[in-house]
Amino acid sequence: MGHNELRLLLFLSAVALSNAQDEGPSCLMAKRYKAFNKYDYFYQTESLNALNEAVNGPEASCKVEIAVPGTCSYILRTTECKLRETTGVTADGNPVFGASAATEDFRTAMEKHPLKFTVEGDDQIKLFPEEGELINILNIKRGIISALVVPVLEEDGNKEMVC
Repeated sequence: MGHNELRLLLFLSAVALSNAQDEGPSCLMAKRYKAFNKYDYFYQTESLNALNEAVNGPEASCKVEIAVPGTCSYILRTTECKLRETTGVTADGNPVFGASAATEDFRTAMEKHPLKFTVEGDDQIKLFPEEGELINILNIKRGIISALVVPVLEEDGNKEMVC
């Protein structure tokens, strides 16, 4: 093979590789969550009901790990989960939370199964729960995933804005 043919082959290979890299990821979350990495978060949520000045409802918090075994594939693990419930209200109407009797059961249920999920496109999320996963625990994990997806969607939407 001559020098010119070799140069042409190298040039075409470089162009093909460049085009392959220019193609964006197949899901929006792949921009933030890179394959073969792990990401740690702290998640906290509360649900309050107020009726006739009585406030009640739970507060839950967990350490969350998102493992990314491949592009657009994720594994959510939760640890150190706590469940608290309202025990009263401050003078300015804010709830006061105390330990719940069910906190140990909650922690065990949240840690029992990791949740595998995939994302296609901007927001098509498919969950693959383990057999025996409780529906209420699965719903909490869905909420965690939703909280992780929203900032990515907002970032992408902000790119379209012109000031």
